[in-house]
Amino acid sequence: VYSGAADVGLIALSIALSEEMKKAGKYWIIPQDKYSKILQGYGITVFGKNSEGAWRFYKFFQTEEVKKILIKYGFEVPD
Repeated sequence: VYSGAADVGLIALSIALSEEMKKAGKYWIIPQDKYSKILQGYGITVFGKNSEGAWRFYKFFQTEEVKKILIKYGFEVPD
């Protein structure tokens, strides 16, 4: 019987690990052998190549502080 509410949904692990979502319900991690790895990256656009702020953010994103945050939310980071 349909209750009008979703019983299951697919969201990013980073969202599931947020404090707000931890309080909202439970999550299950899909085994990694069931899907291809999703690779993500970042860079500076042509528009931002002369922006000091863009370069500061780019460099900040490579710090240990950011790596810890990414790991906290389920991301893998390269060495």
